Amino acid sequence: MSSDKDCLHFIRSRTQEKLELCFYRYGILVASYPWTFIIFSLVLTSVCSMGLLNFRQEKNPMNLWIPPDSHFKRDTDWFMKNIRLGYRIQTVMVTAPDVLEPAVMQQLLQIRNRVVQSTLQNVTWEDVCFRVPVVQLNTRKKRSSNNELFEGNEYEDVDDDRYNILYNFEPSVVLPSAIFCSIVSSFSTGCYEHSLLEFWSYNEEEIESLTKEDIIFALNHTTISPVLGLSMHYTQLLGGVKRNASGVIVAASSLLSQWMVHVNFSAVDMDLVGNDGGTADWATGQGMIWEQSFLNTMENVTSSLDHSNATDVLYEASRSFGDISSAAMFQDILKIACGVFLTFIFVLLVLSKFTCLEIRIIPAGAGLACVGLAFISACGFCSALGIFYGPVHTSLPFLLMGIGVDD
Repeated sequence: MSSDKDCLHFIRSRTQEKLELCFYRYGILVASYPWTFIIFSLVLTSVCSMGLLNFRQEKNPMNLWIPPDSHFKRDTDWFMKNIRLGYRIQTVMVTAPDVLEPAVMQQLLQIRNRVVQSTLQNVTWEDVCFRVPVVQLNTRKKRSSNNELFEGNEYEDVDDDRYNILYNFEPSVVLPSAIFCSIVSSFSTGCYEHSLLEFWSYNEEEIESLTKEDIIFALNHTTISPVLGLSMHYTQLLGGVKRNASGVIVAASSLLSQWMVHVNFSAVDMDLVGNDGGTADWATGQGMIWEQSFLNTMENVTSSLDHSNATDVLYEASRSFGDISSAAMFQDILKIACGVFLTFIFVLLVLSKFTCLEIRIIPAGAGLACVGLAFISACGFCSALGIFYGPVHTSLPFLLMGIGVDD
């Protein structure tokens, strides 16, 4: 056992000795021919930097963060190639002690009107909205009395079996594809929004005259959008729901309104809409512009909001995560500058003597310049090999600076 330890100690000592001797001789060689090595370093950096002609920054998160042979990437690529269409959700959340109040609905209508009227660089909501077929149905119900909401069922006189058959009828499954597609293509289209304001078709006069009972009745009896004619689950827009003994929703502490922005995956250019952090989602250029308009509008709305009635408004665009995460990744630029300055001071203190003649400003500056030369050489060499530049490479200056201080 002791012989094994002695052998390992001998190997470690000899290795360390050879490495120290190698670097000692290398240091002697550099000190003996300084200008030769300076010129050689500059020439080598210049040669490597030629690879920057092939520089490519990758912004597609699928290529940056997902293994190329994963099932997720394969399925996502298939979806985008064959389905090609999708949407991005822009969300506004209103919170209050009870959001099912006429005043909240009226405030939500004002927000909605400002959002759909917002423009930036001549891009409007109608230009980017996700359009769906509009089915013209008579979905309005007459409320006979307030008590009917809590006591009776307005569909009690309908034959249950016949109603269930019609309700569960799915034409996309039953009808041949050609017939179904021709029917759908004949419909007019409308912008896809999801909001409780659909109950009144965004009609300002109706919403201004609402009562609490009107809101509760509409919420508990509406399953088909009066605007689009599509089946909707409006209770999913509510949070902090309160029900009475009969299970009827009578109050809620938050509600959502959503706007869907159209995405054509075949037209997405990640070099245009992506960010340096590689965290952006798929979007078109116009969609990203309107989402910024949405953020600008909601910032103005929240800045002028009256909080006297305990109402608060929160918002999120689909681009918000990418914007925030990218900014967080690159907020260390100031730290790099401070690190370079502190390293420069440290090297001066170590190398210099405190006289005007023997202060080592040039060697200290040249040493830190090597960090920049090494970074340029690495990026150029990798670009020449066809390796893309990604957000992970931004950590390279920190690593080089740490190694440079040790050297």
